[in-house]
Amino acid sequence: MNKLHTAEDIVAVLAANESFVSFLKLIDSQVQHPWCVFGGQLRNIVWDHIHENTHPTQSKDIDVAIFAPDSKLLELSLQNILYSHIPAYHWDIENFAYSHNDNNDTPYSTLDEGLSKQLMTIMSIGATLDSGGNIRLIAPLGAEDLLTCTIRPTPIIYEHPERISMIIDKIEAKHWKQQWPLLQINL
Repeated sequence: MNKLHTAEDIVAVLAANESFVSFLKLIDSQVQHPWCVFGGQLRNIVWDHIHENTHPTQSKDIDVAIFAPDSKLLELSLQNILYSHIPAYHWDIENFAYSHNDNNDTPYSTLDEGLSKQLMTIMSIGATLDSGGNIRLIAPLGAEDLLTCTIRPTPIIYEHPERISMIIDKIEAKHWKQQWPLLQINL
């Protein structure tokens, strides 16, 4: 097991993944608003490293969050641009300026706030590039659960306990426990 201890350790693991870095650079070249890659690609890279998986867990989806309150149409145009550059992936773009509707919540004021309202804490962590081109982690709820392979709902999900079944369904459908045996499930 490759133990990771800090957000800086996560950044180092992500920076060593050439494909992931190329995704970040492509997105950065196309987006003028706050953005990050979050979800499966990021989680898979980190958990595969922790588990010393010699065959990386493949995901054909790349989840990209943007915060663009001035543009409801940016999601589709960005998705088309990214797909034209790297068509092997499904680019899932979500504008967090409008995603509060999915949670029956008040509007979010920042990218970080939108990230904090995801289904699980491990999905509330994103990677972006700073002005110097270095990877910067965005983790409004902390990175501990990603570091310890822990599945836990975000605080907003406790307000909607019927959504816990969505987490269970995802864990079972994607066989996460078999893929990453160190996984801890705290629902």
